[in-house]
Amino acid sequence: QDDDILRPCPAMDAGFALFTLNPNRMVGYDARRHLVLEKTDKGEQWGYSYTKKQLHNEYSFVLTKYAFLHKNYLRSYTSRMPKQIRTKVKSLLNCEDIAMAL
Repeated sequence: QDDDILRPCPAMDAGFALFTLNPNRMVGYDARRHLVLEKTDKGEQWGYSYTKKQLHNEYSFVLTKYAFLHKNYLRSYTSRMPKQIRTKVKSLLNCEDIAMAL
């Protein structure tokens, strides 16, 4: 569902302008929030939400499809992030946005 969304040029311009004011932060459009779905005696089951009802104007990461970020984020992702995380993302062809938020 996220792959079908197109952003109008004025929105992209506004996002880039915001990024230039905050070049050390990732600036994006599609917010997500990680949360505990269930607590059991074996631990917690985590998930993430994108519904307005569950976000409550709080988010912990943004999707990377439409995001502006400093090149140091990419350097950290490819050079400093544990290889196991990158391998998992590659095998799933998904979850790079969660890994990037780490």
